[in-house]
Amino acid sequence: MDTFAMGVTQFTVYRGPDTKYNSQEICYGYNKIALTIYDVADKAVAKVLSPTSYVGSSCTHKG
Repeated sequence: MDTFAMGVTQFTVYRGPDTKYNSQEICYGYNKIALTIYDVADKAVAKVLSPTSYVGSSCTHKG
């Protein structure tokens, strides 16, 4: 999980080309240093699908 606590989360039901996650609940978690996408179908055990840091940035903000 991301180590910097201040951030935003957005939950949504995935509707896209990846059939493995189609119609599954996922969560976008983003903060000053990274965007991480989680599979939250099992609320007790969130699974990281894609951790992506913002390369070359010093501080980003939601917009």
